Amino acid sequence: MSIRAYLSNLHPRWPYDRQERALSVGVPGWPKGVAVYRDELTLSQRKRHMVGDLEGRIALLRQTTRGRKGGEDIYLASLAVLAWTLPDLLECLTLAQSRGSTVHVLDTGLILPPNAGPGALHQATKDFATGRKSSIGMVGGEISARLRSEAARLKAETIRAEWKLPSEDYPTLALLARAGISRNTAKLYLGPRAEAQRVHEAARKRRVRRESKNV
Repeated sequence: MSIRAYLSNLHPRWPYDRQERALSVGVPGWPKGVAVYRDELTLSQRKRHMVGDLEGRIALLRQTTRGRKGGEDIYLASLAVLAWTLPDLLECLTLAQSRGSTVHVLDTGLILPPNAGPGALHQATKDFATGRKSSIGMVGGEISARLRSEAARLKAETIRAEWKLPSEDYPTLALLARAGISRNTAKLYLGPRAEAQRVHEAARKRRVRRESKNV
């Protein structure tokens, strides 16, 4: 799956350097291997709000057989840099879905997969309206903190299957070292290990009893 990023100067509160800081934190491997699409409009172009002026966005969302089959991840610093109006935004998201793309919005943490339903799209419209009106938005430090939290959660997920198994078979320190997280981080995202083991063992015993009855 390919990775794409889009930047524009549609919104005065999102200059390119701010967008690039967010993308450098939120896009895996940035900028290596990332196809970057950019629109830099003149003042007159920004005033007239013509979709045809957004040549980078047109290329980003252009429909192709390859895109529909393989999909991709599209990263934005904010929905405010993607579209002029709510109808324009919904058109963009529809085109992204048609490509099989997952849209990642870094300032809000919103992720819109190809099968995003009405609830997710409604949230996108709310975030867009707020972002277009906002004079402050999320600062880079807040974006970084949220992304660090998400990175820690993903690391914890790599040991979820073993977290519930006996400690003598999968020592806690070894699991933490493998995931690269602390004990507190593991507890935050996976729960206390003793409780996870207790629930797993109880489920195992119930399964054994059912199987023995069916023999």
